[in-house]
Amino acid sequence: MSVQNGDQLPPVDTIRDRVGGRNANVIARLSEFADKGLIVKKSNKWHRSDT
Repeated sequence: MSVQNGDQLPPVDTIRDRVGGRNANVIARLSEFADKGLIVKKSNKWHRSDT
């Protein structure tokens, strides 16, 4: 799924409010793993790091 222009996407804050606490935890875990270098973000998708 690719989006040509961002105008059909709601603002990030709206999404965050809608999904609530559970997804916030997932996002926190993702950034935690990223800080440890376990995963890397390439072209807006998460990948396991090659190390």
